[in-house]
Amino acid sequence: MPFAHVIQSRKGRALPVLIALAIVGMWIAAVFFSRADGLKWTTCMTCSMKRFPDAGDRSHPVNEDRDCPLKTKRLVVGQITICRGCCCGNVERGLPEVPVEGLKSEWRRSGLLKRVQLTRSGCVGPCDLPNVVVLTTSSGTVWLGNIVRFDQYRSLLEWAIRCRDAGEMLALPHEFHECRMSPFRW
Repeated sequence: MPFAHVIQSRKGRALPVLIALAIVGMWIAAVFFSRADGLKWTTCMTCSMKRFPDAGDRSHPVNEDRDCPLKTKRLVVGQITICRGCCCGNVERGLPEVPVEGLKSEWRRSGLLKRVQLTRSGCVGPCDLPNVVVLTTSSGTVWLGNIVRFDQYRSLLEWAIRCRDAGEMLALPHEFHECRMSPFRW
């Protein structure tokens, strides 16, 4: 045992040194922050986040949108999540293939990654419909199921290129309206 040193408690039971130090550290922190002359937290006027007063504006980047105080340098117009979990693309179980590697290479070759994010995911559910695709934008989420033909994936790629060029997510091609679904109860 790497931490062989122990501290005996009042009842004679052994406590590992790490647990004792953690308890003492939490007690010191509680006393320090509850003291009237200790450091005081202030509230950020932009997002109501609690922070130390000396943290300045560097404590967290702030978007113009009050609902989203954090921002990223990598802003995308949308995200396409391809399920490749327990069922989707499982050809051993007789389900249609999901051409993930080909789709990733075409996505990269087309320069889409920085504008329309492609994510290969584990199971996103509903497993009764093969090959689930989830489209996420700032305005909402669209779920597609039963994407079983290669030309459907090619159509998704071409649509993503048009979205990148437009700088926004465009209307989904008509061929996908029959594939729309909702995995939630209303």
